[in-house]
Amino acid sequence: MLPRARLANSIIRALNLPGIKVIYWSDSEVALWWIREQGNWSVFVANRVKEIRELTQFQSWRHVPSNMNIADLLSRGCTPQKMLDSKWWEGPRWLRNNREQWPANEINCEPKDVILEKKEV
Repeated sequence: MLPRARLANSIIRALNLPGIKVIYWSDSEVALWWIREQGNWSVFVANRVKEIRELTQFQSWRHVPSNMNIADLLSRGCTPQKMLDSKWWEGPRWLRNNREQWPANEINCEPKDVILEKKEV
């Protein structure tokens, strides 16, 4: 998430587009929880969350279910032919629809993995 925030911020500055609305997508409920909620995180997580919050607004982050995340195609490995035939070049169809038709942006409960990064007090 941090590389996305840094890249978007660099592009916005380079193109002189202050105030432009950017929407960031992540399939990591844990990472989205970290940036949305105040918490006493480990130093590693806290530093990244702090920078993400400085570069973006937490409301700009949305959850995309893993099965709808076409960026995952690259992280799972694929053949060149599969890449050419994929939706990766255009994005998912639902992204062209009104926001109301996008995947729900809810994280209803604290994921159990979030607790792993809580700072020991």
